[in-house]
Parts: sequence; C-alpha cells; structure tokens
Amino acid sequence: MTDSTPAPQDPYAGATLLAEKPLRGARRVVARRLGDAWRAGVPVTLHRDLDVTAIMSPSSASGGMVDILLHAVVKSLRAHPDLNGTFDGETHRTYRNVHLGLAVDTPRGLLVPVLRDADALGISELRAARRAQMERAQSWKHSADELIGGTFSVSNLGPSGIDHFTPIINPPQVAILGLGRTRRVALSWKASEEVLDRWLLPASLTFDHRVCDGASAARFLETLQQEIRWRDSAPETQKAGGIAT
Repeated sequence: MTDSTPAPQDPYAGATLLAEKPLRGARRVVARRLGDAWRAGVPVTLHRDLDVTAIMSPSSASGGMVDILLHAVVKSLRAHPDLNGTFDGETHRTYRNVHLGLAVDTPRGLLVPVLRDADALGISELRAARRAQMERAQSWKHSADELIGGTFSVSNLGPSGIDHFTPIINPPQVAILGLGRTRRVALSWKASEEVLDRWLLPASLTFDHRVCDGASAARFLETLQQEIRWRDSAPETQKAGGIAT
C-alpha cells in the first residue's frame, strides 16, 4: 500500500526571487550566537526613561553625553556585579573588572568590540578608547581578541531614531543595555511635583532571568539614574575624572 498524500507544493513558487544568499563570515557567526542566546537563555527586558538633563546641560564640560553615560554604566555595574558577568548554563560568574562590549554597525555586519578594564578609565580615556575601537571595527582592522571577554554590553540605536527596543544578550554575558534617542519633554513624576523641562533617554535592559531577577535589574537602572543625576551638583573636577568608587 502506497501513501497517496500529494507532496506539498512550494508556497513561494509564484514569487519572484530577488536573491538567495547563504550566510557567511561575520553574519553567520552573529546569527549562530544570537540564535544560541535566544534558545538557551530566559531573556527579560525592562524599559525605563532616564533623566539625562544633568549631562545634556552646558555645565557638563567633561565630554559628550555618550561617554559620560557609559562611564555611569560602568560605575553602576561595580555596584551591581550580578549583571557584570557570564553564565555557561551551570555557573554564574561575576567580575570586579568591567570589560564593556559596544555594539558597532559595520558595512560587513554587527561587531561588539570590548573595552577592557573600562572601570579603570576616566571619561576622556574612555572616549579615546571607544573611538579607537569603533574606528578599527568599522574599517575591519580589529583583532579577534578585541571581540571576546566582555562582561556586559551596550547597544546605542538613538542615532538611528529608535526609542525603545529589545536588545539580545551577547552570550555568555548575562545582560545588555539598549539606548534610544533623547527627547525633551515637560514632565513631573508625581502629581505634587512641579512640572519641569527635562531631557529623557530611553533605556532598555535585557537580562537573563535564570541568574538575575527583575528587582535586581530595576535597582541597577535606579543606580544608573542616580549616577547621572549626581553629576548635576558635582564639582567640575569630579565630573572630569568620574565618580569616586
């Protein structure tokens, strides 16, 4: 007795094919790693608008907003080491050193070069290291060692006009912070507060729920907010050198 069930037809038989490209090189590696991260992890994303008025004002003479913000991220990770680490499915390892991964869009695909020992850098040093890493990545002059060993990553899509998004963790790391575009609004967080003109930056923190809880991730974002606000009243010498540990 034979199976008389007709063979399924190609559902795309009537569509005009423009291109067929097997994934190769960096794009293939990215696809595999992100697929592994999604299948193996339990990602949860928290969204919060950060008040970045303090680092948008002219008084913040210590550098551009991105580098000041990254410096605050590093300081916040030192206070919340559960997010500054790796997980291999069995062991959650946390680190004192912050090796900060920065997502970079290149003509040949996404790369995440790592700024090693970012916790030891002042804002100007961090800015110089970030720019050098981005230039090497975009011109494809990076080394393989520059793409491994990260303990936490940041992805900034603000320049692309994106507000909130869900960044995917770069395994074996346990968390990644996504940044959106800043906007100027008049707001009050409480009915009893005065309405003020503020600059807000959307932050999206994805973490692996297997090793981190939502409350812990929320506390990290609150610490990051306080690190940013601290600069509004800090002396210029402290702003230039960063927040004391």
